[in-house]
Amino acid sequence: MVRQCSLVVLLTLALGTGVPGIAQSGNEQPFPRFVTKQGKLDSDGFPVSGARLCLLPEQTTCYTMPSQPIPGGGGKYDFGLSPRSDKHALPNGGAWTLFAATFNAGGSGSLTRFALLRVTPERTLQNLLPDVALVDEGEAALWDAGSASPFPLLVTAEPYWDMDHGESHFEAHRQTVQAWKFNPQTNQYVSVLRYRTTQKYGGDDGKPATTVGPLTGERARVLQQVTAKP
Repeated sequence: MVRQCSLVVLLTLALGTGVPGIAQSGNEQPFPRFVTKQGKLDSDGFPVSGARLCLLPEQTTCYTMPSQPIPGGGGKYDFGLSPRSDKHALPNGGAWTLFAATFNAGGSGSLTRFALLRVTPERTLQNLLPDVALVDEGEAALWDAGSASPFPLLVTAEPYWDMDHGESHFEAHRQTVQAWKFNPQTNQYVSVLRYRTTQKYGGDDGKPATTVGPLTGERARVLQQVTAKP
């Protein structure tokens, strides 16, 4: 199984007009039609390059999911499998797209990397989320932040497998929940909340399973705490 991965968010973007390099919520572009493409595979069906998201109709403007070094050396993760996307509308009529793709090398675990993509006025793609990855059964979503921000929150939940206390792989686990909010003054999404739940979620190995996912179960707490922060 791929073990829990540290989630770090640094963003590089220059949005619209106004102060150079600083996002303005009223200057975002509509997200064009696009297609996602699986990465290249080796003879065993494992990825050797990242999945791509390409703008239509020309399909020459693309974003390729970057690889990630395996901790401790010995190769890299190529996120070429199961590309998927979720377009998120912004208040001004523009949109960003959360793009995800997965690495798996034949074991029971997998690792999924995320990119938050925006389209510039020059029709280039910018990724707002380097090095954001979750182990299998992790969840990520963009939520409207309400009064806390005109830009969406990125919220993730990742199972914490407590092997020291005898938890099995497929039983319910506590979750590490993290939320980031965009800071237009620094051009970065910054971590504004991180905690481990007391409630366990999931479970399909014969032990009691929860009926809701962690992002659903923790939504009220996340939004309350994020909204309360300056």
